[in-house]
Amino acid sequence: MICDWHLNKLNSIRILSCILSTCTIHFVKAKTISEIKQQKTCADLSKFAWQISNDQIYNRCYQWTAMHSHSKLKNWQYTQAKADSNNPAMVNSVHVTYQSSVAVPTFFQSYINDNKAWQIYVVKDITLTNNRRMTEMTQIENLPVVSSMILHSTYLVRGNSVSAHVTYNLEIPWYLYVIESMIKNHVRQSISEYVSIVLESACLSKSVM
Repeated sequence: MICDWHLNKLNSIRILSCILSTCTIHFVKAKTISEIKQQKTCADLSKFAWQISNDQIYNRCYQWTAMHSHSKLKNWQYTQAKADSNNPAMVNSVHVTYQSSVAVPTFFQSYINDNKAWQIYVVKDITLTNNRRMTEMTQIENLPVVSSMILHSTYLVRGNSVSAHVTYNLEIPWYLYVIESMIKNHVRQSISEYVSIVLESACLSKSVM
């Protein structure tokens, strides 16, 4: 009888562990890795060189934020992380952090029961490989629905064309799978808008090598 009791107890523990494991699987967020490729042809980029001054980076971020809210950029911090040893005046890498807010899209509001603007935190590391190649690593925290996102972007000038290749990952909560495609499309559009701003800034730039 005692052996039977212990056996039953052990089986109950195994069943409970199995149930908990199953629940854990259901609550895990799905991570999605996606990419965006865009290209723009400009009038003349023969003397173009990427510039990553404080004003230029700020303007790009401000333009993107203005598309999604009326909030200003807060706690802006710009740090020159690395300079070219052969040309100290040429900054190769910068680190940027700031806060802003984004409005919750209308079709999300009923799912998360929130229609207020969310305070987001952005961290950027921008590097110039050379005058014609710029990379950005961007991390955005406290986003509605997807919580956080990391983007790796490469901008490259060839002839009179400037191109962008962006990869990013999303973690979508299991309870929002029903609108997963809507979330992905919204995020993709938002990233594409920022990329367009960067590409357009290249065409409008008067900077020379």
